[in-house]
Amino acid sequence: GVTHYSDMDYECTLLVTMPGNYDMYVVTATFENPSLIFETRGCKGDRLTYTPSAGGPNNFYCGDISETSFKEMTVFDGPKTFSLTWTSVNDGHTDVGWNITFKGFDVQGRR
Repeated sequence: GVTHYSDMDYECTLLVTMPGNYDMYVVTATFENPSLIFETRGCKGDRLTYTPSAGGPNNFYCGDISETSFKEMTVFDGPKTFSLTWTSVNDGHTDVGWNITFKGFDVQGRR
């Protein structure tokens, strides 16, 4: 069955590094169905924070993020690292959580 994540204060970060031994490499990340994070205004409560490898603004996810996806790539500039940080706050609310699938491939198909 489907269960809910814990209602407590905690945080963990997943770092994903695209290899430098490929000239062009793409990683696609897709949140599977169901992927539900208790929704708060501005995702200030429970949330996933995606920090792109290129820097720039972080992307915050909460609510129904099923089928949401993003891509990262290297073009003669690897390795590169991006991150996802899961934050849960003890606010009396939870949801079912999230599942994510990562797919990576060599664009030139040489390896």
